[in-house]
Amino acid sequence: MSIIIDHGLVYDSDQNTFHTTSIYIENGLIREISDSLKVHDAEVIDASGYYVLPGLIDLHSHLREPGETHKETIRTGTQAAAKGGYTHIVAMANTKPPLSRQEVYSEILQTIHEQAVISVTQAGTITDQMEGETLSPLLLSSSLKIYSDDGKGVASASLLKKALMIAKESGALLILHEEDAHISQKGVVHDGIASAGSGLPTISSLSESAPIMRDLLIAKEVDYPLHFTHISSQTSVALLQSAHSLHYPYSADVTPHHLFFSDESISLQDSNYKMKPPIRSESDREALIQGLLDGSIQAIATDHAPHTAEEKQRSFLEAPFGIIGLETAFAACYTSLVLRKQIPFETIIPWLTSNPASIVGLSNEGSIRIGNLGNLALISLEERVITPNSFQSKSTNSPFIGKKLTGFPIMTVYKGRVIHEASC
Repeated sequence: MSIIIDHGLVYDSDQNTFHTTSIYIENGLIREISDSLKVHDAEVIDASGYYVLPGLIDLHSHLREPGETHKETIRTGTQAAAKGGYTHIVAMANTKPPLSRQEVYSEILQTIHEQAVISVTQAGTITDQMEGETLSPLLLSSSLKIYSDDGKGVASASLLKKALMIAKESGALLILHEEDAHISQKGVVHDGIASAGSGLPTISSLSESAPIMRDLLIAKEVDYPLHFTHISSQTSVALLQSAHSLHYPYSADVTPHHLFFSDESISLQDSNYKMKPPIRSESDREALIQGLLDGSIQAIATDHAPHTAEEKQRSFLEAPFGIIGLETAFAACYTSLVLRKQIPFETIIPWLTSNPASIVGLSNEGSIRIGNLGNLALISLEERVITPNSFQSKSTNSPFIGKKLTGFPIMTVYKGRVIHEASC
């Protein structure tokens, strides 16, 4: 099977710019990139006027399988990812039961093989059942390449150090949800403009920055990188900027919603704005953008977290944390960074493609090169208003509903096959 993506504005990862050219994909791999392709018996897709990017890569998604398939499944979650231009995602391990043991992992791996429409790298837990007492059997056996207790911080410094030493031996990645529960306690919102006078318990940014400082020192001592996910505060960015300048081993990501919103622009009457870490101040948002620009934050990850409408219709205090994000991620980034901040379009692309690929160790994804997988996202710079019926995901808990966003994938190609095509 072969296709030609004809005369699109193709992103050049080496020169960090766009060129009008064509891409020939055969048997799932990019075989030729040329202005004048002459290949017989190939399906030709006219990409004129569209931007052609490497397939997006997400370091942080919740697919809810096993245990909560009424919220999302591997099938619906990967279909949502494909609609958002993603061709590879990392699935978190806080399922029910958590992915701590081989038998649970084997079952989910089989489901991924049968149901996923794109590549899924499944994470295992760092600690057994995410209870923070002992390391998970999967980690102890060095069975996987990624581990995370996302949803909880690893409270024990000695346990985390031991986990990182095991990860170093096997070449695995630890993705850390940095939260000191003794500081955040039962907080639900940032201590700032939105929370003033609300009576809601707040989440100090110290609950994130304190464990980051500790864990940067652990990474330095072990001499092996940790990955910090969904960074949210100015203080955390300052710590990472210092670590980056001192060449500490680490990587970090930020979400599209923390780049798009500040607590000046959210409503505590709508629990679709409830996530952990919370949306913080405008100065925090500006610091996150600066962190991306100076390299102290290297990637953008969705933290796609589906919940039912019934759950999200509860009060802000009672509703669960989390929002969906795979289908709006690119448009939210383009709107908040390129349109609002006038950051060049080509600047944001590595944060969604080659940088996540490098962090995870994907050598043939994240860039458009001969020999790489034929994974592409064709982008239209149209403006749309997000509506509840916009979503491929099983859930619709999105703070972007009603918002005008610009820049949407109109086609996603995975290993040379079109797996998503916009209906309009």
